[in-house]
Amino acid sequence: MAFVLNQLNAVGGQSRANKKNAAGVMSVWTYFHASDNLAAVKAAGYFNSARSLLTPGDVIIFSANGAACDIITIALVPATGNVTSQSTDINSA
Repeated sequence: MAFVLNQLNAVGGQSRANKKNAAGVMSVWTYFHASDNLAAVKAAGYFNSARSLLTPGDVIIFSANGAACDIITIALVPATGNVTSQSTDINSA
């Protein structure tokens, strides 16, 4: 499947509009996708259509099925090319 932009939600009262104007500001997001697994979400380019919202260091709490979660950290958001990320498995802790 593919990334679904309206399933990426900022946590709390974070402003999407002003974020790109503040250097060093990170945001926390939630993202749920019933059919994409962690391998798909971690793939370079998965979050490309959210490029205008994301900055390096942003944290995404990802749930594939409502039960298992992973923490994804956005690594690079280049003007062109693929948005990249890394993940931390919080289920094995």
